[in-house]
Amino acid sequence: LEIEVDQINESFSSSKTKTLNMTNEMTGQFENMQELLVDKIVLLSRTVQDLKDELTNAEERFETSEAEKNGIISEKDEDILVLQAKMDDMALEFGSMLQGTLEKMRERIELSTTNNFDADSGVKMMQKKMENEF
Repeated sequence: LEIEVDQINESFSSSKTKTLNMTNEMTGQFENMQELLVDKIVLLSRTVQDLKDELTNAEERFETSEAEKNGIISEKDEDILVLQAKMDDMALEFGSMLQGTLEKMRERIELSTTNNFDADSGVKMMQKKMENEF
């Protein structure tokens, strides 16, 4: 019976040692996997942070370029308004000049038709004929 108890104790010790060895081996594997995963998490966290920083920079560049674009558009709109005002002034000035020219032409036509004046010289045509005869 003692022999059997010794065998069972040896078997138990052997099982205990095997279990302890497996537990140590599994613990080592777990720690290695955990270390790899922590490294991967750190790397991915850095990548995420880098991408966030890049996105922030891109947004800032976009806002800056959009503000510049809006400023240029505002300047061009102001230029257009100024040029439109100049064109309107020039059109009014041309209209008044044209009106004056038409009025002078009308006066000359009236004078030449009603009073027998030479419209270019302002002298009566009859008087001109008399001077030519003498």
